[in-house]
Amino acid sequence: MARTVDMTAGRPLKLIVRFALPAAAGSLLQQLYSLCDLVILGRSGGVAALAAVSSSGWLDYMCLGTVINLTMGFGIRMSHFFGAGDSEGLRRTVAQSVILSVYLSLALLILSQALLRPCLALLNTPKETFALTEVYLRIIFGGIPLAMAYNLAAACLRAAGDARTPLNAVIAASVCNLCLDLLFVAVLRFGPAGAAAATVMSQGVSAAVCLRAWMGVACMRVGRRDMKKDPGEMKKLLSLGLPSAFEVWVISFGGLIVNGAVNARGYVFMAGYNAPGRLQALMESVGNAVGGAVGTYTGQNFGAGRMDRVREGVRKSALTSVGLAMAMAAVMLAAGKPMIRLFMVDAEILIEEVVAVGYRFVIVMSAALFSLYLLFVYRSALKGLGKVSASFASSVIEFVMRVSCVLLLPGLMGEWGLYLAEVMAWFGAFVLLYLAYRNNIKRMMTP
Repeated sequence: MARTVDMTAGRPLKLIVRFALPAAAGSLLQQLYSLCDLVILGRSGGVAALAAVSSSGWLDYMCLGTVINLTMGFGIRMSHFFGAGDSEGLRRTVAQSVILSVYLSLALLILSQALLRPCLALLNTPKETFALTEVYLRIIFGGIPLAMAYNLAAACLRAAGDARTPLNAVIAASVCNLCLDLLFVAVLRFGPAGAAAATVMSQGVSAAVCLRAWMGVACMRVGRRDMKKDPGEMKKLLSLGLPSAFEVWVISFGGLIVNGAVNARGYVFMAGYNAPGRLQALMESVGNAVGGAVGTYTGQNFGAGRMDRVREGVRKSALTSVGLAMAMAAVMLAAGKPMIRLFMVDAEILIEEVVAVGYRFVIVMSAALFSLYLLFVYRSALKGLGKVSASFASSVIEFVMRVSCVLLLPGLMGEWGLYLAEVMAWFGAFVLLYLAYRNNIKRMMTP
């Protein structure tokens, strides 16, 4: 049974931390089993298999990130109705979110399959890994409807203050994914295709867990009358979801340009640069969880008209995030090299070259991690307030910073210019989001 939480009363930081802990645990677990994917794959198929899957990150993020951000936008509106105690409005919003999610997931499925090969060609994907990357992503993209089902159900539950059920779903999916990885990749030697199939099947498990819990939340249980199309409500949902989805596309285009520059240096450098991408996801997980908690907290209190609580909760969350970023950076600096080395069994000289490239990237990311954690806090706070335009503007800044650095810095600094492109994008977006949040909260609190 889902457990709802009213975040409009009680100590702000305690509520946010309690909400963030299950989300952080779930995110860490997700990233750990993603790392297990790479370890099993890299040690079974070598550097080529590792490069094929790790280089798919930005295309994977573009499609699945679109799903996540769309449903996150829908969840913001749900949290407003939940905070205001409007059950009828909440059921109407949930129903329209379901209708939109069905249409959008089918559209994403068709587009991703149709455009995959041209995208891989444009990205200078090396011939050694092209076929492996293609089959991996075709299977991953085939699971988009399952990813949409899980993320929509999880967004509904989180809007009502339930972060525990999505964690349980991730635990179940992680166990399933690990067992299937061992079977498909380590035993049956299906390679990247096996890893992708294991991921999609585990998404089905997480979707089933969340959907079952969602049906148990009385205030979100929709009937046939609620499922009648409401263009006005759909427009409001899309006004929150689409800008968040466009953010993913803008950020991804910048990342794909970086990917093209990285791929042009050969598959060994590509493997070294992209392997820390999974470590980056691990580094991001705690900050992302805090950001998600801030979004729900802000949305509920905004719906209840408690702007004083919004300001207090965001301020304390930002300070907490800096401390968490420093702790995570220390862990990554200490464990980065052995974690990258775990991914591979191949010629020792080849492994050393891959590890050296990857660890240099880890050093750069660790130094700037605080800006990424603050980015998550202020972006989620603005979305909780319904100010999605500022969040979208930050994605444009990320694009400009990332592409500018890729075009200019490698000629001056060599490979370090490619490493800096990522963190400069974080910092530029954080600065814009902080200024936008400060201006909006000041205006909203002025009588």
